[in-house]
Amino acid sequence: MTTYARIDDTGTVVEVFDLGADKPYQRFTPNIANACHAVDHHPGLGLGWTTAGSTDEDGNLLFTPPPGPSVADLREARKVEVAARRKQAETAGITVNGVPVPTDEDTQAKVTGAITLMENDPTLTTIDWKAGSWLTLDMATLKAIGTAIGRHVESCFSNERAHAEALDALTTAADIAAHDISTGWPA
Repeated sequence: MTTYARIDDTGTVVEVFDLGADKPYQRFTPNIANACHAVDHHPGLGLGWTTAGSTDEDGNLLFTPPPGPSVADLREARKVEVAARRKQAETAGITVNGVPVPTDEDTQAKVTGAITLMENDPTLTTIDWKAGSWLTLDMATLKAIGTAIGRHVESCFSNERAHAEALDALTTAADIAAHDISTGWPA
């Protein structure tokens, strides 16, 4: 069985396939068959590899792998990883006065809404809140929880920014790949 590559007019591999015992001219039209070359000598050859038509001493085409991602592309990919790590830390929850408090976006919005409600309705002195069990919260306690959540979230965003700025300062792919994005997140 022979592996073949179909190469377009620019010298780029656009297809890699096996034909069993058949030859390209047995399966394809002449214009496609003429673009197919045996590539068993080049394991790992794939789409996007290129050839300038030069050959080795045995007459086999020589190929060049496609270029890897640019430093800018690597940097942006790492920033996406940092943002995902920030989201994980942001929504991991906190403990306020011994009570576990979720910090997901839904809880953030509900705490903000409850504070707004109590500020705008002077008849409310407490609200019922469920955090694993029912609690009755006054404005001071609710604001303390909101402040703790806000500080936690801000800490996560500040750390994401620090990592993004550190990545922006790096100039090589190796340094970008080696940057440790696991540091600085709140526990």
